[in-house]
Order: sequence, then structure tokens, then C-alpha cells
Amino acid sequence: TLTPNQKAIRNVTFINGRVKIVNCLVGNIAVDMTAGQSCSLGAVALLEEADRMVIGQNNLLKRSLLLIKAWCMYESGAHAASVGAEPIPILNSRAGR
Repeated sequence: TLTPNQKAIRNVTFINGRVKIVNCLVGNIAVDMTAGQSCSLGAVALLEEADRMVIGQNNLLKRSLLLIKAWCMYESGAHAASVGAEPIPILNSRAGR
């Protein structure tokens, strides 16, 4: 059995394309993972640096990007917004720092 802080991982699928993707549900949240995407890491580093430049604003840049993505998803009725940058989902876990 799971404790309240643990999340079940289910519906795991692997997509063997040009970019390898693993899709799964963690709790009730859809998660897509890729590996070997060096340009995504560069984009994350750029966003981290830009966010640090907004000193003392409690991750204002990251939170703004997440809000824009959520708004796009809501307006489109889609399950995944097509707001270009791959690292935006990574910000979900890092914005609370």
C-alpha cells in the first residue's frame, strides 16, 4: 500500500522513435520523459540563469512560464500545450525552490 506522500506509477509506455520517450502516469499526472536531449539541457540552463537574474522574485520567470503553459492548455482544451520549450515541464519540480 502507498502512503499519502507516495504516488503510484502506472500506464508506462515506451515510444521508440527518433527521440526515445517514456510516457506514464504518476498519481494522476501525465509525465513524458526523454533521454539524450542535450539541447533541452541547454534550454533548462538558460532558463535557470534567466530566472536567477530576477533576484529576490521567488522564481517569477519560471512561475510565469508555467502559468502561460497552463493557460494555453486550458484555452485549447488539450492535455498538452504546444508552448515550444521542452524544459518547461522540468520547471514544475524546480519552481518551488
